[in-house]
Amino acid sequence: MIYAFDSSTIELCLKLCPWAEFHHGKGAFKMHTLMDLRGSIPTFVLLTPGKVNDAKVMDKVPVEAGAFYLMDKGYVAFEKLFKYFQQKRAFFVTRAKDNMVYEVLESRPVDRSSGVLSDETIRLSGYYSSRKYPDTMRLVVYEDFDTGKVYRFLTNNFAIEDPLTIAELYRERWQIELFFK
Repeated sequence: MIYAFDSSTIELCLKLCPWAEFHHGKGAFKMHTLMDLRGSIPTFVLLTPGKVNDAKVMDKVPVEAGAFYLMDKGYVAFEKLFKYFQQKRAFFVTRAKDNMVYEVLESRPVDRSSGVLSDETIRLSGYYSSRKYPDTMRLVVYEDFDTGKVYRFLTNNFAIEDPLTIAELYRERWQIELFFK
């Protein structure tokens, strides 16, 4: 099972919906959606006030052991990734934040012609983040040759041997963006 999880902000007229106060005199709510990518079918939808941070709803997501959850970096909340995904034996793929502090424990050889620049086992080394996610993670760095953009993917899956598959999995997350459009 492969799921994409994301949210979309739905703007509302604040005069008609005063309960939906968002910011700068605008109204909105968020629709947090978990989509089964086999058929682009939402399997879980949660509506929250527009001000709610995306990571705050991760504890509400129905998590299945062995399934993959593809999320953007708005969901990088290490305590929740550990508690609601790692400990439930589900897999996540997300993008690493630029300010993430970590140490490299192992580097695996990669085929740079595929776009994969590195495949490493890491451990968070920041004071708080290392306590919130005490286990190791995999960091796959990938360059999209078409755009020249470099992506850093975090996952707790070490079983997939080819690191390019991690980048390709994350690319599938785009289906939820198309759903929102």
